[in-house]
Amino acid sequence: MKALKNLIALLLLIGMVACEKDKDDLSFVQNATAPTDVSAKFQVSTDNTGTVTITPLATGVATYKVYFGDSTATPTVVKAGGSVTHTYAEGSYQVKIVAVNIAGKEAEATLPLEVSFRAPENVEVTVANDQAVSKKVNVTAKADFAITYDVYFGESSDEKPVSGNIGEVVSHIYRQTGTYTLTIEVKGAGKQTTKVQKSVRVIALQQPTTAAPQPPIRKAQEVVSLFSGRYTNVAGTDFNPNWGQATAYNLFKLGTDEILQYAHLNYQGIQFAREIDLSAMEFLHLDVWTADATALDIYLISKSTGADGEKFVKKTLTADKWTSIDIPLNDYTKQGFVITDVHQIKLVGQGTVFIDNLYFYKKSNTVIIENFEGTAPEFTTFGDMANVEVVANPKTVGNTSTKVVKMVRTKGSQTWAGAFFTSENLDMNAHKILKLKALSPKTGIVVKVKLENAAGNISKEVDARITKKNTWEELSFDFTGIDTSTTYTKVVVFFDFGEKGDDTTYYYDEITLN
Repeated sequence: MKALKNLIALLLLIGMVACEKDKDDLSFVQNATAPTDVSAKFQVSTDNTGTVTITPLATGVATYKVYFGDSTATPTVVKAGGSVTHTYAEGSYQVKIVAVNIAGKEAEATLPLEVSFRAPENVEVTVANDQAVSKKVNVTAKADFAITYDVYFGESSDEKPVSGNIGEVVSHIYRQTGTYTLTIEVKGAGKQTTKVQKSVRVIALQQPTTAAPQPPIRKAQEVVSLFSGRYTNVAGTDFNPNWGQATAYNLFKLGTDEILQYAHLNYQGIQFAREIDLSAMEFLHLDVWTADATALDIYLISKSTGADGEKFVKKTLTADKWTSIDIPLNDYTKQGFVITDVHQIKLVGQGTVFIDNLYFYKKSNTVIIENFEGTAPEFTTFGDMANVEVVANPKTVGNTSTKVVKMVRTKGSQTWAGAFFTSENLDMNAHKILKLKALSPKTGIVVKVKLENAAGNISKEVDARITKKNTWEELSFDFTGIDTSTTYTKVVVFFDFGEKGDDTTYYYDEITLN
């Protein structure tokens, strides 16, 4: 029995030794052959990005090393069955695939890769005359697979193109009107481009597309207006009396604005309803728009001066924009002209002119920023406060204005709650004292006025205090020291600054510079 046990143990030992030898035998790895059938499959994107997916292929492989064939020096290692994505520029490449088996044996293949981009497709080009600038043409190009475009406007044989990004506007102002052929070359990421030709008839604008500048607010005694939407005009003026002129008259309308139009001008009269004594005035103002006139002779005619009854001043005009003209009346009086009984104006020139804001005025030490009597400015309210509004004057004693601004400091509104509007009349070089009329049920509260530039990053603020209860009083704000190199456009007003809102109602009016 003992002998049988020893025999079994011996057989087990022999089996274990045999198995251990089999386990350590790696000759099948060492004898493995190098990979074969090395190749790759390329999938090139069609969106002009240059994206290529490379899937290496081989038999008997463990990993691959992919050399992209461009400026990328280091290969990318890819496991068997995997892929790698790479971005190429347009061009021809030699991609090397190195297949590696588990023993480290390698085989390689170099494969050609062609990356080409599609030329721009579905090109849409819009060519149109500009609506505001004479003889200006705007071009817009849109397309698939496009990045930029060049425009040859066809004005000369050796012109350089004007370039723009796809979808943006490219513009050119021609020297002459006429029909031109434009060549638009649309470019994508590749070498291939797409060219389109378009014809356009370039036109010169014959009428204004924007209104004349708005005149400043003036006191009634400081202006004699013949034709303006800002002031009260002298009644009964005839803007087209029959003087035998060849000029054609029209009352041109631009939106709601009315403008005097004199076409094919040789001379044109304007007849007042009565003689006007202009000795209290200092300047004649008019705004003129023209596409083709270069100058205008502007005559004043008096009724009683005889041979010296008309004198003129010549003014140069700028085409395709409003020319604002201010003529000192002493330019007439120094010629011997008397301005105490002026009853006519005569215009002499050529072409077509549009005229607005025809009035006489004198300068004032006070500039009215806003009196809220006309169209109310647009207010912006902030600090959790109710919107301000222009309302009927609740108390005309001490302020005869018919309209004023109402500001309610809503309960709980911020300590810095207020409102602002924009104005073109903030000449801080000539004036430093700002005044406004205020009506408050409280005394001692702080009224703050802040002037800002358009961006709101440059400002100056000044405080004043209410001293009268339920009575209109004029507050003064000294802006001495303000940076006059900045253009200020915003007027910001705060009532009871520094205190939370408590539903108190305040009013203000007639903001002036002095």
